[in-house]
Amino acid sequence: MRALFMALTGTLLLCGCRQAVQHPQQESSRPASETQVADRGEAPSFSAEVAQLDDGGLGEFLEENAGETVFLDVTIPPSDFQGGQERDFAFFTIYEDCPEDLVENEKPNASKCEGTEYLLPKQLLKREGDDYRLTGYFRPGAKSGPLQGMFSVKLEPRPLAQ
Repeated sequence: MRALFMALTGTLLLCGCRQAVQHPQQESSRPASETQVADRGEAPSFSAEVAQLDDGGLGEFLEENAGETVFLDVTIPPSDFQGGQERDFAFFTIYEDCPEDLVENEKPNASKCEGTEYLLPKQLLKREGDDYRLTGYFRPGAKSGPLQGMFSVKLEPRPLAQ
């Protein structure tokens, strides 16, 4: 599938069929949680606000692009952020499904839900206002696990693509 995509992209570049003009999109017309998956140079990109039980497609995108350089622009509102920092790394967890029912106002958690923990250098997970934000080029590792319903994905920073 990737070979087909690369061949098609190469063909479009060679025949000059790409549009040179991009029309700006009004962000106010798009829902905050809408996902953008586009091409940023040679690197696939993903931009979305993610939430518990709705990762906007982040997990699928990273799984499809494991081992490849990608551009991420991910925002997590404080009400959905579950993560922290250790000595050498930061992490955040996004729960995808809760097989056990949550009681009213209960947040998704490891004892009742299944999810993915994302690991990255701690300086790359930043606070912007109240939100948490991850932006830059990364090489996602293969999804490992599950360990009691939790998977793990390491996000290795990559130099800025030229």
